[in-house]
Amino acid sequence: MTGPAVTVRDVTAGYGLLTRRDVLTGVSLDLPAGAATGLMGRNGAGKTTLIRLLLGVGDPRKGRVEIGDLDPAAYRERFGIGYLPERTVLPGGWILDDFLRYARYRSRASDSARVAADQARIVSTLELDSRRGEPLSTLSKGTARRAALAWALTGAPSLVILDEPASGLDPASRMGLRRVIVDCVARGATVLISSHEVDEMVRTCSHVRIVRNGDVSQAFTGDRLRTDLLESALADMAVPPPP
Repeated sequence: MTGPAVTVRDVTAGYGLLTRRDVLTGVSLDLPAGAATGLMGRNGAGKTTLIRLLLGVGDPRKGRVEIGDLDPAAYRERFGIGYLPERTVLPGGWILDDFLRYARYRSRASDSARVAADQARIVSTLELDSRRGEPLSTLSKGTARRAALAWALTGAPSLVILDEPASGLDPASRMGLRRVIVDCVARGATVLISSHEVDEMVRTCSHVRIVRNGDVSQAFTGDRLRTDLLESALADMAVPPPP
């Protein structure tokens, strides 16, 4: 089943109640269904604000955001979203196996046997099998990151949003990360990855958008999706825009 198309049209959004600061201004963006799209930009460029809108956490001040034919909050309530936040916070007092079991329980998929089999493949790919009996509180940063990723992908969500998924991962774990992302796309999921890791984006995404000063018009795909071009675009962001 192919994941949903995501449409962002003329969106202006930000934060603050008394003093409003818009960090996205007139943004339009399409995430193609069944593909992995990367989102890159400096801290404060608006990536987190855009992700929050896609998760249905808050509404844009102007414009519209749609996932399939639904607004994000309605889509998330009906279908769920596989979300990996930038910071890994796992519940205390649990062992990893209990955490994974609860991820299966809360899955919206109706076929419990398929969910268990799919999760087992993800856990194996992320090399977590030997850690099932360990308390979450004792896991290293990289292992906790992989556990959170397994949680996010349990139930084969059709929309997956990963915020800095490679953070804290060693080279071997990054290979596992790439494989599970490739598997997500192969089963038709729509994937959005926010990252500062240029090489990871080139390896896993078919499209990359650069967020700069609240705008996402700069796009890289096909022959332009190269490490040198992305690094050059990010380096140009260090130069302040003209007044």
